[in-house]
Amino acid sequence: MCALVLCNPHPGSAQSNPDPCKLLSQAEVSAATGTSMAEGHALGETCNWTGTPRVIVSLWYPGPGMWQAIRHPSAAVKQVPVPGLGDEAFYNTAGGFTSLGVAKGTTAFVLKIYGIPDPAKQMAIEKALAGSVLAKM
Repeated sequence: MCALVLCNPHPGSAQSNPDPCKLLSQAEVSAATGTSMAEGHALGETCNWTGTPRVIVSLWYPGPGMWQAIRHPSAAVKQVPVPGLGDEAFYNTAGGFTSLGVAKGTTAFVLKIYGIPDPAKQMAIEKALAGSVLAKM
């Protein structure tokens, strides 16, 4: 068995990343959040879906350096592993903000939900959407 860092030194590299807006449909994001969401809007390596009331789902690809920073956060960030999701997955929580980082093969992505005040619900939505993303990779 080898460590992800040794076998997969560059997750998140741009050449292997599929279009983030094609990895989740408007219907999938709406169903997961329980909110009517607009079609995804791409901005570089990020796709955002916005809903009413004000809920935003963001899927983005961190570059290799940013991925390493996300994997090894500061002491102010609580990191919790998420087993069974991709090759590596974890929640990072700082204050009221939680994100889900996932790596599979040479691709790493981060899901973040804004506008859901319950952290447990936010994490459940992020995990469900990550499963949908992984199924399309």
